Amino acid sequence: MGAIQLAAVLWRSEGGSNATDTYFYLFSLGLLPSQILTVGVMYPLMINRQASIGRKAAQRLARLVPVLAILVTAVGVVWLASAGRVSDDLIAILALSAVNSALQSLIWSRGVAAESTGEPQWFAAGALPANALAVVAFVLPWGNETLALTAMLAALVVGNLGYLMLMVRRRVGSDAFSRLPAVSTGSQAPWWYLARAGTGYGGQAVLSSLAVILPPSDLTVLAVVTKLVGSVASTFMNAVLPALVHAETDSPGEARRFMRLTGAALLVLGLSGVVATAFLPGNQPLLSVTVATWLLAATTAAAAQRVAFRFLSASSSIVTLVVLPVVVLASIAVATEGHLNLTNLLAAQALVDAATGAFLLAALGDKAMTIGARTATAVLVAIWIASTVST
Repeated sequence: MGAIQLAAVLWRSEGGSNATDTYFYLFSLGLLPSQILTVGVMYPLMINRQASIGRKAAQRLARLVPVLAILVTAVGVVWLASAGRVSDDLIAILALSAVNSALQSLIWSRGVAAESTGEPQWFAAGALPANALAVVAFVLPWGNETLALTAMLAALVVGNLGYLMLMVRRRVGSDAFSRLPAVSTGSQAPWWYLARAGTGYGGQAVLSSLAVILPPSDLTVLAVVTKLVGSVASTFMNAVLPALVHAETDSPGEARRFMRLTGAALLVLGLSGVVATAFLPGNQPLLSVTVATWLLAATTAAAAQRVAFRFLSASSSIVTLVVLPVVVLASIAVATEGHLNLTNLLAAQALVDAATGAFLLAALGDKAMTIGARTATAVLVAIWIASTVST
């Protein structure tokens, strides 16, 4: 359903516009607090064997994230305005984006809590009602593209609100919160998880923000690729892995087998995509290989992170805290010198996932998958250098 929505947006905007740039950028930015605090901090502390979050602390965090989602979206609006990308006809899109980000964060909190007890279906289906309504609303005969995007965002808000009300009525996640201890354990663990999630997701947000200075519609292309890669990773990870790795899991064996099978399938899919696009007019080989490699790296990193949350200590992320800022700072330096382009920006984003996966898989002792992740990292570094030098 998400793929249909993306296709409809690209078709109606003829490949992208300032309005679609605004929508995609604010949508991804609004998810940042949930990615960092809900997925990156609360979830691992709900399943880790060595540390746990207290019941009241988890509930406070769940109430804080929607507020931060609105604030982060507001910061994104300011950044777009400073780049001259905000016009009067986008006001409704800006406001609806903030409301939608808050509703999504509430859905994520309950869905992720349910995942921690081995119930993946609520989080896995979290975007389905909203996306279904959005597709219906968007394809109606609105007067122009901006009105259509506004109607689509309104549909997202209605869909997310309805799904959230259903979750509240069914008490989704309530059981997971009630199982938590009264007091948090492992006093240093939350800070390690916060540092890792903040570095990873925050770095991705900075890289996405750099796209604002690229030619019009490049931000839309970046956002579409990001959403497609994230959707594939989510389809595999959110629907299956929480049933294999949760608070009661004693061994990572089944998750490792799942990672190998998924990795092999995505490698075939990526190579097929590279070959298929080679025959399209205007094909960019480096860009195609980057997207295919990112697809594999993102899914592998997401799986490795879930397994690490359960079986490794929070401090196992120390190496990623050093590597990931290097990628972001290198991209900022390239942008400052005027050499930033879509390919090296995509390669930088993919590198964040590839490097994370490589280090986590090594820490988990999975030699075969570690070799694959390191190979992907090397390929992306080469692409980043080649695309930067050629600018």
